[in-house]
Amino acid sequence: MTDVPFPNECMISLAGSFEGGLLHRRIAIDLALEAFTNQGCDESSPFYKFQQQKIEDLVKAVIGAAGIHMLRWKSFKFFPPNPDLDVGVTIWGLFKHPTPKLETFELNDYVYKESSEFNVSFPQLDAVRFLTLPGDNLLKQAPLSYGLLKTLVVGYDQSRTFIDTLGECTGLQELTINEVRGDTLDRRNISFPSLKRLSLGGDIGILKNVIFDTPCLESLTLVCDAFHSSLALKAHSVLWRIAEICTLGSRAESLRLLVQIKEIEELIVDTGGLKDIIPVVHEIISQGDGNSTPSLRIVRLVDGDRQLDAIHITNE
Repeated sequence: MTDVPFPNECMISLAGSFEGGLLHRRIAIDLALEAFTNQGCDESSPFYKFQQQKIEDLVKAVIGAAGIHMLRWKSFKFFPPNPDLDVGVTIWGLFKHPTPKLETFELNDYVYKESSEFNVSFPQLDAVRFLTLPGDNLLKQAPLSYGLLKTLVVGYDQSRTFIDTLGECTGLQELTINEVRGDTLDRRNISFPSLKRLSLGGDIGILKNVIFDTPCLESLTLVCDAFHSSLALKAHSVLWRIAEICTLGSRAESLRLLVQIKEIEELIVDTGGLKDIIPVVHEIISQGDGNSTPSLRIVRLVDGDRQLDAIHITNE
């Protein structure tokens, strides 16, 4: 990690990490590259051009002459500079080289969630199996072989073509959709024949008309305000992280719906330190008659990594 100090109004931080080193030409490279600046940096400052040149020099170094190092990239985690800066626009043009070994690509900057405003020229991603993007618009832009993806982490923000694009990712085994927001989607059927782990976050009611066909789903994680009965989901293990803005009544209703998920055997409720949900869980479980939750065997109450309680259920 290299930090280059400037006056208080202008800071730059650059980092590059490599496995095997650039000089070993036959060894694959795992690369994490941070290239960001203080957004308050004054463009008239004498350091403005200097900091942007440093970013560009770093990127060129890890790319190599005519993209020679990119031929060995195995994974690339990129924290790009702010797109409002000149270098934040021009930097993307440097990646136009083959990446035949690249299996993992992560773009980690939520400024790019509104991706329609920016011109993002991705590296070639034909071999990528594990992908993280901040916004769904970027998913459509990325030069991918969608059917080859195994893991996808993506934010959803009102792209009407998102579900259609997602439907092309038929080989997914893990899917995370973060920060769902916007208008409710039209009724759709989407099939993931190999999906084992699904995580949904945000206002997941937007997805209530989307029917997920997930015959192999093992675990479902919900990071949301409320669960909706119309979400056609089934899983053996369900983790629900409760949002603080939920009312106690909405939490209780969501819990009643969650215990009725088809084939559920284990429900984990992450209270997030909200103790008032604990007696509600006990009450709802004690009221169950075993018919509505024939597979449920245990409900765990946790606060992060700490287990608070475990309710074992016997359906006789």
